[in-house]
Amino acid sequence: MAEGSMVSMAGSMAAMAEFCGLAGQQTRAQTLVNLDKQMKAKGLSTSEIERLFDEGYASTKAKAASDPAKAQADCGPLKQMADPEEIKKWQKAAEEMEAKAKAMGV
Repeated sequence: MAEGSMVSMAGSMAAMAEFCGLAGQQTRAQTLVNLDKQMKAKGLSTSEIERLFDEGYASTKAKAASDPAKAQADCGPLKQMADPEEIKKWQKAAEEMEAKAKAMGV
């Protein structure tokens, strides 16, 4: 996935986490700080990171506002992902995928 797409997706996920009551503005701000550190190393500027993040965030907020029932239904999987046991499973899967990618030279 391209860096820009990852930043936009992070903005979208931050918006849904807020909508679902799993995070607040402070989490959004911390996410931007973390993304800035990670994506600068990959060549994106702070202004580009903020623009891409804000686009993903605003787009998702608008979609949630236009169809709150669907957005609320989408909260179920997000809330499940916030479960500590689910987080452990996802972290393990991510570590395994990263190891496979490294083995492939990606």
